[in-house]
Amino acid sequence: MDNNEMRCDGAIFTNKFKDKDTKPDWTGDIEMSKAMLKELVKKVKAGDLGEKGGVVLKQALWNRTSKNGNEYKYSRLEVKKEQVEQPVAEPVTSVNDDADTFGEEDIPF
Repeated sequence: MDNNEMRCDGAIFTNKFKDKDTKPDWTGDIEMSKAMLKELVKKVKAGDLGEKGGVVLKQALWNRTSKNGNEYKYSRLEVKKEQVEQPVAEPVTSVNDDADTFGEEDIPF
């Protein structure tokens, strides 16, 4: 599945209608693809849940400025990928470094 289908992007702008402290400072929209929604449902059905019982998403924000000079946050949500454990390489056994096996005849000059 295309990696771009497992993320959704959006924009968050300062709330121009904030008239009291209980309203959010920033608001915006994010549109989620059907493929991402299906992946989230699949994770719930499989029991692949976080500590609070929900699907864990990765979140990122970037500071941006619009062409009109308005500051906003560019946002991205992604389905968190499972960490694949890398196999640990076996240590290389060293060659026998005994001084007895190395003699004058082993030096080329």
